[in-house]
Amino acid sequence: MKMSGVDYMLLPEEMLCHLLDLLHASYEERYCMELEREIARQMPRDFDDIWEVAIEEIKKSNKGFLNIDPESLVLSIKKQHPNLFMRFDFEF
Repeated sequence: MKMSGVDYMLLPEEMLCHLLDLLHASYEERYCMELEREIARQMPRDFDDIWEVAIEEIKKSNKGFLNIDPESLVLSIKKQHPNLFMRFDFEF
């Protein structure tokens, strides 16, 4: 259907909802991959412990997971729980 030079398409509501669910799931998967990468970059002692803390922080936040930067989240966890990360203090 064309109106004033713009194409329009009609979709059943069920199909539109399914497409939106797929889009949301792909955003969530991408975010989780970024979070995993950031946790690994910070040299965790136990990845699963840090992951659980990160998920709890996301749940407590009113922003929603897409609005929380994975890097700043992991750095915040590192600051609050330094024992969850390896520390290398070399003195020469």
